[in-house]
Amino acid sequence: MAEEGERHVRSVRLEDQYRETTPELKWTLSLDDFAALALLALTPKEIPVVGLDHLHAPLVSIREQAAHVVALLRQGEPVTFRQLIAGADAKGVIVARFLALLELYRHAAVGFEQLEPLGELTVRWTAENWTDENLVNLGNDYGQ
Repeated sequence: MAEEGERHVRSVRLEDQYRETTPELKWTLSLDDFAALALLALTPKEIPVVGLDHLHAPLVSIREQAAHVVALLRQGEPVTFRQLIAGADAKGVIVARFLALLELYRHAAVGFEQLEPLGELTVRWTAENWTDENLVNLGNDYGQ
């Protein structure tokens, strides 16, 4: 660093013999080549767009997912959570179905059974007098 700090740029003009020398121009392009270059250089570039689709997941209705869960459970047979989320194409749908289960449990409409820690969760229908009006009010806390 110290050695480089002692270097100085040349502060004199370039000698006349070198300033007056110009390179010989060799034109090898045809008019069509030049037109193609001009078109390439002067064509406006497409403005890059940054998509935001990956940032915002689509809204999933807890009521709609609760209706799906209720329809499956009211058939009478206990259903595993894995069966409840089968066919769900987005993580938001799985989360909404889980929240719907919690809401149904809060309204004493379903019961859970899990034989071992971290084991399969089995859900069964327990409501005796469930109406569609209960489903309409389900998930009001979430705004959907």
